[in-house]
Amino acid sequence: MLLIEKLSNSKIRKSLLALAVSILAYTSSGLSTLEAAILNVPSQYSTIQSAVNNANDGDEIIVAQGRYLENININGKDIILRSTNPTNLNTIAQTIIDGDQKGSVVTFKGDESTSCTLEGLTITNGKAQYGGGINGNATRSLIQNNKITNNYSEYVGGGNSYV
Repeated sequence: MLLIEKLSNSKIRKSLLALAVSILAYTSSGLSTLEAAILNVPSQYSTIQSAVNNANDGDEIIVAQGRYLENININGKDIILRSTNPTNLNTIAQTIIDGDQKGSVVTFKGDESTSCTLEGLTITNGKAQYGGGINGNATRSLIQNNKITNNYSEYVGGGNSYV
């Protein structure tokens, strides 16, 4: 009986070791992590905010040309939010987030990392106490190639504030 127990325990140990090695190889390969998704506005999501709400860290939201009457909150997500061609001046001018004077046009929570990007958009018509166009809340996000225009702030940063 003791020999059968030892044999069984040895087989169990070998099986567990093989399972552990397989799991380690799988997680090390990167296959266990989710692939970044591309979310398109308005073809998949009717608003930019709904795309942000459905995005995960690492996802990219691509906004087609048009005027989007909304205020965006990035909510601490490390995402890329951009126009279809973020370095083209015509695309930037034609991809507009209009805050309708109902607060900051784009608000960052403040704990986004440098992998969070806002690029290639016109940000306009924001009105807030801080950062009418962009309220950064000390974010470390990359904000580039945007046209930030016609925004108002009662205290600091009509175009943007990183306080």
